[in-house]
Amino acid sequence: MEEGIESQWPQDEQQTGQATLCSSRQLIESKLGDWVVIVSVILLVVINAMVIFGNILVILSVFVSQKLRTSTNYFIVSLAVADLLVGIAVIPYSLTLEVN
Repeated sequence: MEEGIESQWPQDEQQTGQATLCSSRQLIESKLGDWVVIVSVILLVVINAMVIFGNILVILSVFVSQKLRTSTNYFIVSLAVADLLVGIAVIPYSLTLEVN
């Protein structure tokens, strides 16, 4: 059945003129065969992990160290919180768009 996914899916679309429905497993199997998609997914996962980890370090360092509690660093913390929210809420969805 797995070899039929790649060969039957485009033929069905050409024969009927309509897009065929497929399961998410079939879609993932057909997309992950492309090495460019695999490399970009790995790269996005690494970037997302670095974004989340780095911003958590910035936030924790300002709140743990008394010397770093200045008004300038509070602005940096607000930027780190905004970037952390992007890393948590936006980048995973961009990863799914990259796979699709």
